[in-house]
Amino acid sequence: MKLPVILRSLLAASALAALMPAYAAPGAIESRWGNIEGPWRFRIDPEDSGEGAGFARPDYDDSAWQLIEVPGPWEARADAMGAPSLSAYDGVAWYRLRLVIPPGWRDKALELGLGSVDDEDRAYFNGTRVGETGPGVERAVLKPRRYTIPASCARPGEENVLAIRVNDAGGPGGIMGPLLYLLPEDEVDNIIRLPQSERPLEQRFQDPPADARILKIVHSLPDGPDEQDRLFLSLLSQGFGGMVTNVAFDDYMANETKWNAFIRGVDAAKTLGMSLWLYDECGYPSGAAGGLTLRGHPEYEARGLNIADARVEGGTLTLTAPPGTLFRAVAVPIRDGRAFREGAIDLSSFVKDGALVWETPPGAWHVFVVTEDSLYDGTHAAVSLAYKLPYINLVPPEPTARFIEVTHAEYARRLGPDLGRCFVATFTDEPSLMSMFMKKQEHRVLPWGDNVASEFHKRRGYAIPVCQPCLRTWDPKANASATITGARLANSSPRTSLARFRPGAANTIHSAGATSSVRSRSWRACPSMATSSCAPGVLTRPASIA
Repeated sequence: MKLPVILRSLLAASALAALMPAYAAPGAIESRWGNIEGPWRFRIDPEDSGEGAGFARPDYDDSAWQLIEVPGPWEARADAMGAPSLSAYDGVAWYRLRLVIPPGWRDKALELGLGSVDDEDRAYFNGTRVGETGPGVERAVLKPRRYTIPASCARPGEENVLAIRVNDAGGPGGIMGPLLYLLPEDEVDNIIRLPQSERPLEQRFQDPPADARILKIVHSLPDGPDEQDRLFLSLLSQGFGGMVTNVAFDDYMANETKWNAFIRGVDAAKTLGMSLWLYDECGYPSGAAGGLTLRGHPEYEARGLNIADARVEGGTLTLTAPPGTLFRAVAVPIRDGRAFREGAIDLSSFVKDGALVWETPPGAWHVFVVTEDSLYDGTHAAVSLAYKLPYINLVPPEPTARFIEVTHAEYARRLGPDLGRCFVATFTDEPSLMSMFMKKQEHRVLPWGDNVASEFHKRRGYAIPVCQPCLRTWDPKANASATITGARLANSSPRTSLARFRPGAANTIHSAGATSSVRSRSWRACPSMATSSCAPGVLTRPASIA
């Protein structure tokens, strides 16, 4: 019988606890990375009285302390430790580890690596304070901990005690790692180089080359060479094949200190045989370059057509125009359920003070007011977890060319014209036409650029009158979503791309309704369809064009 996930987790935790000794006896450590990871003794110290009570002394009896797996935040260990209150604990806590160091390390200075500690720490070895990263250190959690243990403090071949006081100011707390080690300083400095691809398949399968391993995203390389080297060795010891990296975001693309660190880091990483990808942006989506692409070029900002429409039959129509500059207002007669594009009336002169007011002639009409405006509110760029910046327009080529100029070209100027010498590939982070909205839009929106009409004519050989609503309106309530020859029509903004849409030819719609039923029908598009994408009011069966 398959046990529920929660029960399996509890049984696993109980089994682990049963295997752990009641008292953490000293264990001999090996000369390898990660040699002090695993179960440590742990207790919280809400009164911060541990130093006075002797928690750092090697002879202190810690047998009543709980066992905790290190590295990792103590909040994540709360259930396995049977201490649910630990999941919300902020404050001081202590870690202790008893270990035996090899006799061959006698008379050698050791290096203690803890990785990241959240937030502050004070480290003791056999009762002697060997390092501290504490108050006054800005964003201390980001600083890798590396402390030197003098040879005089260590007792090779005997029991040694490592004690760490951690102070967490809020959020996750603990020894975060990801790599913990205690090694002679001369061993830490040994060069590690990843295996490469020029080997038989069996060897590559058993020990994958750098370019076949997981790469870690590192947005900010340390400024100092020593810190960089420790980072690289840490990544390699964890099995990573390299990094996806970039010049640091601080004063993006203009900070000489960060450029020097980046160039040095790339060279050092390649020496180690690491596989590198270039992250080409400052956050996401790729294109803004931290605001550099639009600097001096406001005309490159993403733009779109906002579409408001209404079906009317007699009387006076008042239709509020969407925000932006008037692009087109038109009314199309509907007779017996069919749209007569030849009878369309230009209503642009009836739009005043932000609204269309029109006395409708007899009959049924489908009326459209279309405006052009920048695209930002509610888009991918506006909700980015990196930097919330206006985005560039990917419809015309010039903004993209400018982005390449301020990013890729600058990397090539700094590193040499052949970026392939340094990087396997480019990580371009979620570029967007700004047509996917993270909140409901008041109007239908179509990405737009001044080049759409001319580009369409060049590619297709005929003009496409923009937004000519010659076809039957699509009903989003009856059809929650649709696909036209593979391109999705979102019910908030139904449309299909030029590449998918085939004017003058048979097209097939597959639509999934609200009841999840699937319908399929063929239709023929009028060759003069009037938009770079189909909006509501732009779909028809062959017989519906009068």
